[in-house]
Order: sequence, then structure tokens, then C-alpha cells
Amino acid sequence: AVVSTQSTGANVQIIVANKDNRQVQIQTHPNIDKQAFLEAGIVRMKQAGRPFPLNTNVGVLKWRFQSNDSKDLPLVINCWPSESGRGCDVNIEYELQDTSLELYNVIISIPVSTQGGVGLTVAQCDGSYDHSHGVLQWTVPLVDRSNSSGTLEFTAPGSADSFYPVGVSFNMNSPFCDIRVSGVNAAGSDQSVPYTTECTAFTEQYSIE
Repeated sequence: AVVSTQSTGANVQIIVANKDNRQVQIQTHPNIDKQAFLEAGIVRMKQAGRPFPLNTNVGVLKWRFQSNDSKDLPLVINCWPSESGRGCDVNIEYELQDTSLELYNVIISIPVSTQGGVGLTVAQCDGSYDHSHGVLQWTVPLVDRSNSSGTLEFTAPGSADSFYPVGVSFNMNSPFCDIRVSGVNAAGSDQSVPYTTECTAFTEQYSIE
């Protein structure tokens, strides 16, 4: 999205660098010059001389990436439940696939019931955990290159399929796809215009069933 805060900086063109080598589908807003973006990675208004609206959050690009390869997931979760006479021994691990990413406030939620008089026993936890309302929440503040994998081991009542679906949430300060703003110029020229960028990415739905 683009936000112009000054009228002198509203008539601009944004240079976008797409360095992602995956099959990322990018769609431009109808008011954006699609040809300029496809040929040169330039985001500008389709109508020449038309500025971006002032103090308005304007969506200009949408991207979409689909894959059946688990290697394309930012974070892989493996859940290994093993039934025993005392309930179920569960081992859950996370692994960061792309070590250039930094995932913040990672929360892995596992359905865990303690009904029937058998309690929850946590043997190992890389991070912290909380159990309430039938959900065991495993929290890791930061997953990055230095903390790219971790394990949670616990024993709880239930069968092997009782611990699904596993929900995952996190946020990032960088885009999942390597698409970034590399510069902003006055429309139709090479004169640079001061700008700042802000990136927020978060999970909307991420589950393992």
C-alpha cells in the first residue's frame, strides 16, 4: 500500500525489486500502469500526471504464492503422538525452513484435554507454555537463524488423533516473498523522492490437521 503525506510527493513512481525466484503471482490495481510494472517494476498511476491520493492508504499490488512443497513453508511443524498406558506421549517440533526469516511471537496451539483424572505433564519445552480451556499454547518469542528449531514434549490423556488440528501464528517485519521497494522517484524522471517503508506480515490461518 502507498500513503502520500505531502502533495509535492504524491505524483511519484515507485521502483519495486522482485528478487523472488518462485512462481509468485502479482496483480496490479486497476488504476496502476500494469505494463510499466511488468516491463520495469515501476508502480505508477495509469493516468499520466495523476497523483496518489493524499493521506490515504492505497493498495497498489497483490501477490499470491501457492505450493504443495513443504520446503516453501516458513515454519514446519511435526507432531509425533505415541499412545501409551498412561495416555499419550507427544513430541512436537518446529523447524525454520528459510533461515533468513525472523518470526516473532510464535504461538503453537495444541488441543489437550485433561478430563478423566489424567493430568498434563510437560517433560521439555523450548520456550514457555500455558494450558487453559483445553488448549496447550507453546510460545517462542523469536524464531530465527540462531533459534531455528525447538521441541515440546508432554504426556496427556487422549488418542493419537486427539492433538489435531495444531494451530500456528506468528508475525514478521519482512515480506514472506522477496519483493521490496528499492526507490521512489518523481513521476517520469530519475529525481529521487524521500520515502520510508514499513512491513508487517502475519498469519491469517495456519493449521496442521
